[in-house]
Amino acid sequence: MSAWKKQINADSYIDGVRAAIPLIDEQVALMHRLINATLPAIENVLDLGCGDGALAASVLARHQDASAVLVDFSEPMLARAQERFDGNDAAAVLVHADFCERTWIDRLPDARPYDLVISGYAIHHLDDERKLLLFRDIYRLLRPGGLFLNLEHVAPVSCLGHELFDELFINSLFDQAIRQDPAVRRTAVAAQYHGREDQHDNRLAPVDEQCRWLREIGFIDVDCYFKFLALALLAGRKPD
Repeated sequence: MSAWKKQINADSYIDGVRAAIPLIDEQVALMHRLINATLPAIENVLDLGCGDGALAASVLARHQDASAVLVDFSEPMLARAQERFDGNDAAAVLVHADFCERTWIDRLPDARPYDLVISGYAIHHLDDERKLLLFRDIYRLLRPGGLFLNLEHVAPVSCLGHELFDELFINSLFDQAIRQDPAVRRTAVAAQYHGREDQHDNRLAPVDEQCRWLREIGFIDVDCYFKFLALALLAGRKPD
């Protein structure tokens, strides 16, 4: 079973790990700059691997006439998303579906095609063959001119890049942990990081390879708009 289907892992990520992701605020801000530069209006959004809905919520806060469909295979994550959107059901529809399966699209409501498809640190859990199939699904689900944004954990090209990313993330987690418990040791944070259950779900792919897949499918303006060690923002548009 995937680690993300367990309550303890979902809560740990939402309540602690996410805030420690290096440059997370800058990544999300750039995502919104890309949206503003390419989409004059947004009516509907699809969030794949939505977690607790933070990314979709940031879009809906800026485009208040829009609605969003949020998809995740983790019931604990969807429960946290339900808490976030409680009382605002018209703006957000939650869908329990696993996009590892070809039939995941059948669970979507009739809100397609979508102006915007977003994903945050989720698609890297798929193997490369399934990533490619999902990218093709996304292309079909977008309206002409629609935008795909993927905040992602990617494969560093070098061992040095991998080591630097681990060190940076551990430092960030430690800085966050020590504010809550001044007695915490960095060695304990590092051991927890390296021993975390969810790392076995990772199927990281290089940026260049993923951009090539998007171009071959037919996306335009494909680029890695942000890259910092093992973190990236990949994007592409469906031609008008």
